[in-house]
Amino acid sequence: AKSRENRAVLEVEQLTKGMKTLNAENVELKDQVKNLKLHLEDREESRSKELDISRNRLASADRQLESTSRELDRSTQKQETYENVTQVLEEKLKETQMKLEQSQNEVMKAQADAELAEARAVRAETAATSASVYKIKLSLSNLKETKTIVRMK
Repeated sequence: AKSRENRAVLEVEQLTKGMKTLNAENVELKDQVKNLKLHLEDREESRSKELDISRNRLASADRQLESTSRELDRSTQKQETYENVTQVLEEKLKETQMKLEQSQNEVMKAQADAELAEARAVRAETAATSASVYKIKLSLSNLKETKTIVRMK
């Protein structure tokens, strides 16, 4: 009976020792779980901060993209305006060149008409002078005849 009692005491001591070991391991495991939870919370907080930073960078990049897009639109509009103005100016230049050519042609025609009119005036003046000379000759001739007639009388 004593040996059973001793065995039972030994078993109780071993069980107690085992329970103490299990309790110590349990406490150690609880500490490890607690540390892992803290580590996970830290990582989650760190990732949350990184995510916030990434969101802020993305928002900044979106704003910059929007600004660049507006600037590109303005530049495109300016380019189109410059192209339109250039086209209008080129058309006006062509019109002006055509008008200049037309004016030069008109001036040349007017000069030719003036020279022709001058030539006609000279011809008319020459004809008038010739007619006057003819009249004078005719008058002289008449005078000579009259003089001759008067002398004869």
